[in-house]
Amino acid sequence: MEAIERLRKDLNTCDVEVEFVEISLPEGDLPQSNMIILNGIPLESLLERASVIMTDCASCGCLTGRDTTCRAVVWDGVVHEEITAEMIYSASLIALGTL
Repeated sequence: MEAIERLRKDLNTCDVEVEFVEISLPEGDLPQSNMIILNGIPLESLLERASVIMTDCASCGCLTGRDTTCRAVVWDGVVHEEITAEMIYSASLIALGTL
């Protein structure tokens, strides 16, 4: 939400609408968790030196009652199981063509 508010503030004079939609995934779609799509493009495709890996996810495992893996983004060699505000902000500006 930090990145969304920052984008709304920074882009309010540029005639750009920032819309945030969060989707709860059914158990069978957990491999898509942490997927952020900006103007139809996955976040990791917008950021240089970013890729997706699957990591063990204890919190989803607690919810499902079994071992579970979820998406994580590797950016500049650092594994991010939670997508950072800076990643969202930077990828958003790239998606808009401002970076």
